Amino acid sequence: MSPIIKKRKISEREEGSHSQAFLPSKKTIDNYLMIKQELERKMIEDRIRSFRFYTPEDCREEMDLGVSTKLNLFEDPWKIKKTLTSSDVNEHLCQLLLPTEAVQNHITAEWGGERVEQVEDMVGERVVVWDYDTGSKHELVFKTWRASRSFVLVDNWVTWFVRRRELRDGDEIGLFWDASNSRFGFRVLARRVAGVKEGMHRA
Repeated sequence: MSPIIKKRKISEREEGSHSQAFLPSKKTIDNYLMIKQELERKMIEDRIRSFRFYTPEDCREEMDLGVSTKLNLFEDPWKIKKTLTSSDVNEHLCQLLLPTEAVQNHITAEWGGERVEQVEDMVGERVVVWDYDTGSKHELVFKTWRASRSFVLVDNWVTWFVRRRELRDGDEIGLFWDASNSRFGFRVLARRVAGVKEGMHRA
């Protein structure tokens, strides 16, 4: 065998051994795929979280410009929306005052008479509130104040939401009744813009 052919075979053998040395193991490939799937899942979650909630001013502006950036993939679930007031985040009052008409149209209208009676009772109805932002559930009491016939969420509202979520006067929140899971859904829809006077945000 000529020295040239022998040298070529040795080079091919060495190249093959180097190629095998750099082949990733099955465990490495599995880890890579898991990381890739997790990153893709996080990207989808981030896209969902970035969906805009349109104000009437936003809609009018887009109509004037002849464009629309709305995604009409599903109906807005947040039937009850409220811009928090100073009393809603007051640690001494410890209550979230809800808009009466929205509650009657989207919550008590779906409940049976017995449950509504419990809400109207002095004790109230203990309910679960699922925080969609943090993926956590918390128990509050849903009731009405007899004097004003107003609907409120009380009992640890300040602890589980005002403090934990660092809610402030001017933040906008959304709620809806999730009938399939028999619980409230909660989300912070918008934070108060820093530097804007508090009075401009009050409902």
